[in-house]
Amino acid sequence: MQVDSSLNIAAAERIIREVEGRATDTTLTLPTRSRANVGGGEPAIVQAILTWAATQETARISSYATGPEDGQLDTMTGHLPGLCAALVCDRAEDLNGRDITESLQELAVKRLRGLQGQSPQQWSRGAQLEVVCADHLGWSTPETLYARDDATLRLLSRKEFDRIAELVMARTLADHPAASDQQLKVGLADALYELFRNTDEYGRVDDRGNQVGKSVRGIHARRQSISRTGLARMVEASRPLADYCDRLYPRENRRDIQLLEISVFDAGPGYAAHWLGRPLADIDRDEELAAIRTCFGKHASRKTNSAAGMGLCTVVDILRRRGGFLRLRTGRHSLFADLVGERDLAYGEPPDLRPWQEHRLAPASGTLFTFLLPL
Repeated sequence: MQVDSSLNIAAAERIIREVEGRATDTTLTLPTRSRANVGGGEPAIVQAILTWAATQETARISSYATGPEDGQLDTMTGHLPGLCAALVCDRAEDLNGRDITESLQELAVKRLRGLQGQSPQQWSRGAQLEVVCADHLGWSTPETLYARDDATLRLLSRKEFDRIAELVMARTLADHPAASDQQLKVGLADALYELFRNTDEYGRVDDRGNQVGKSVRGIHARRQSISRTGLARMVEASRPLADYCDRLYPRENRRDIQLLEISVFDAGPGYAAHWLGRPLADIDRDEELAAIRTCFGKHASRKTNSAAGMGLCTVVDILRRRGGFLRLRTGRHSLFADLVGERDLAYGEPPDLRPWQEHRLAPASGTLFTFLLPL
């Protein structure tokens, strides 16, 4: 099974579709160099890789590297999909079939350690920021997202997530006027806190309540700076994105369109299985879709706390105010909301979630939530 060098949603869906019903000894071939597309292409491929890994008795990957010494493994683990593949594989081979598992995983853990430290920006490429957890390897609590109280590690509070928003903005918007936008910082902190808190609370167990065998969670933020023509060409295969991007124009007298793209992902049970408390296999597609939409309602929570259940409402409200776009891939559904036309809806009103594509989708591991904000 081949991962394309062009990292996009369509390529991710192809892998997820091919995984369904395939043998549990399918080798995944990864490119050493890749190109990410607008709309969460890299995290979409990560979700596909996690879906593949969850079905394998022995997760084997192959690469076009000729050995540990040629530098291509560094390049591969320098990209999010390559890093995550290295973290979940049981065996890795080079172009000649030689075992490079130890070398690849050493490079992956080295980068993971950097991304989990106080300065993940130094380990992220270009105008982007990545923070990754590998729960099954014991790397669950990055310093940027967790704090120690006495002997207990806890997720940072909402207020402490201001620093995460500042890191994202400093890395992705260094030369953009939005870098000093305090309202944007608050909105990002709210969204990142709510979405990542879901992975912390619900993303480490599967749909039967067992610990996920290979659990990778993370945040991926990047700034896209691209001409209108280039953007149209990049998203033409994704109708929902193409329709949204067709209305975008450069701002602030800039030549290119500027987008801030944020993704939060995990390998957990997905929205519906968590909400209904049943394995995905015991839920039909219509019931699953209804459960996903319910999760976006006001006070939608299985907790008894009356203040709970406002996390997704907060995220949607931020996107509405800024004319954003969201995509959610969970279970057997890929949904999107173009929030430009929803600016006047009241806080707590569910978004108009529509199917990304009409044909049946294969089940994907975990949850991937991606949103775009025009700058």
